[in-house]
Amino acid sequence: MSVKYKFGMVECRTSCPRCANPMLINGPVKKILCRYCQSEIILPEGLIYNLVESFFERKDKKGWRNFSLMTKGYALTISINNEYPVCGRCRQQFPVLEMDPDNIPSEITCAGCNEATPVHRAPESIRHVLKHNVDIIIGGQFDEPDGLPEKPAIEGVVLNCPMCGSGMKIDGIERIVPCKFCDSKVYLPDDLWLRLHPVKKVMPWYLGYYKNQPGKPV
Repeated sequence: MSVKYKFGMVECRTSCPRCANPMLINGPVKKILCRYCQSEIILPEGLIYNLVESFFERKDKKGWRNFSLMTKGYALTISINNEYPVCGRCRQQFPVLEMDPDNIPSEITCAGCNEATPVHRAPESIRHVLKHNVDIIIGGQFDEPDGLPEKPAIEGVVLNCPMCGSGMKIDGIERIVPCKFCDSKVYLPDDLWLRLHPVKKVMPWYLGYYKNQPGKPV
């Protein structure tokens, strides 16, 4: 049986407990790799539930709502909206989505720019929140970090050593790179480092939910 879902958009920011730099919660993840200090941060159990609960507590207001939430030792800055899912690239709204809860697709393709947006079944920990059944998550991040340093956005960069002028192949993993020719340790400049590691942007993710029985209006 197909379900016509209601949707709500969530964006969330917080700070890394190790280095205090900004950290984005771009989906219902269990852990986050801080791009500044490369620490793997395990989020406390119940934090994502409280985040989703705060959406349902405030969703009846029209338009965007921005608020703060202190939970599980984290100060969250949250934006929500009763917004239908849109393509992250061109902002075109997806068509009305009716899905079989037992046959959730892995992605939705935008008719405007052909960009694929991932679709996931909601984690069990947030499936039932304040009498709402959260079935699917559209967009956002689900992959958990493996504790390895962040991979660069581009590869195969060559930089001339400022001491001897020799070519240095930069892999983008470490910011201080030794020159194989003169043994100098070269600190990669900001413009190159940001090319290798673009600043991450907050990513909206959409809760697909219904209330009580499937198919009944919320």
